[in-house]
Amino acid sequence: MIAVDTNRLVYAHRRESRHHEAASSLLRELVQGDDAWAIPWPCCYEFLNVVTNPRIWRDNATSPEQSWRQLAAWTASPSLRLIGETEDFPEVLERFVRRPRVIAGVVHDARIAAMPGPWSRSATDPGPRRLAIPGTQDAGPNRRVNPR
Repeated sequence: MIAVDTNRLVYAHRRESRHHEAASSLLRELVQGDDAWAIPWPCCYEFLNVVTNPRIWRDNATSPEQSWRQLAAWTASPSLRLIGETEDFPEVLERFVRRPRVIAGVVHDARIAAMPGPWSRSATDPGPRRLAIPGTQDAGPNRRVNPR
């Protein structure tokens, strides 16, 4: 299963992004396909936050109505799974946030990594979850990138 992060959502939505074509193609394939895919709930909120932000896009920020329509189009896909926190979330999150360099924006990445999803075996067995932390050799499904 593929989990789509905020950056991919923003790239697919914003045509001026140098990653637009690749991200848009990926999202189109996922939305129209039969294979299960996921968006973590926090990435939905963050997408709305980023694309409507005039500090980033100035006069070209997406309107709340347009951004909601885009999110609704993606979430209407029958193969989409929206993923979020579970009962064991605090214990799983603690394993990430107590690591060196998990500060500021990386805390959001830790929150995403702590959710059950395609990088874990099941909701009850979180399995090995990994998180990319700037300045370390860690690798995982979440990396912070400038949306442009």
